[in-house]
Amino acid sequence: MYFSEAWVGFRNNVGLVWLTWLRPGFRHCFLLLRTENLWLVYDPLSHHTRLDLVAGGDELLEIFSAQGCRLIPAIVAEPPRRPQSWRPYSCVEAVKRALGLQAGWVLTPWQLYCHLSRNWVQKKVPTDREKSLTLPKARSISINSNHPYCARSGSNASEEARQGE
Repeated sequence: MYFSEAWVGFRNNVGLVWLTWLRPGFRHCFLLLRTENLWLVYDPLSHHTRLDLVAGGDELLEIFSAQGCRLIPAIVAEPPRRPQSWRPYSCVEAVKRALGLQAGWVLTPWQLYCHLSRNWVQKKVPTDREKSLTLPKARSISINSNHPYCARSGSNASEEARQGE
């Protein structure tokens, strides 16, 4: 399947005690893959992997950004046809494999962020939108407001959700 966009998200999950030694803001990572007007949210957690299809455009990026997630564009590549080194399962390893990224010493979300930041500039000529990395203003879309990725805070959340449908 062809994805027109890929974004890696980083957040400050501290649900597990051992995550506290990781850099704040970079304690978990997940992947957003876009095809036309659908997003595949690939969220590898310690107890299961969550896969969600969410309808919408750039609004999903705005929602994640408003929730404090740091988003960085990525490229989905076809990896070489050779076995990858064995690594323990983690959100970083899952995202790397989904992107086709073979970077053996990238082990933490912060290292993945640094690696993607360097390689994004070196391997791809970004568009004007990607250069600025400013996200468009949110537009009304029909997303289930009860969806965990799209929960909005504030007293007008249910009213905004109804207006978007």
